[in-house]
Amino acid sequence: MAKNARVCLRNGNVFVTLPQALDEKSKEHAVSVLCRKVMSKAVMPSLVEKVYALNRAHFNFDIGKVSIRQASSIWGSCNPKTKRINLNFTLLFAP
Repeated sequence: MAKNARVCLRNGNVFVTLPQALDEKSKEHAVSVLCRKVMSKAVMPSLVEKVYALNRAHFNFDIGKVSIRQASSIWGSCNPKTKRINLNFTLLFAP
């Protein structure tokens, strides 16, 4: 990712700042990564709440951490040893 690239969310708008020296492909990649980051951070509290509610209702397992990742072929995964749940970023757009 580009050095000095920044992103913030204000009043429902995403603002991205990039160095001018980047080529178009690098800019597109940086914007994609930064937007995923800010969107994930914005929805994380409600997502964690839902994961814990579903867990209480159906499984009652010990959950250590919930994370959002960009995966190409799976919706999510879990690791019983670390008690970690990973969810695919694409799920944020599911109904």
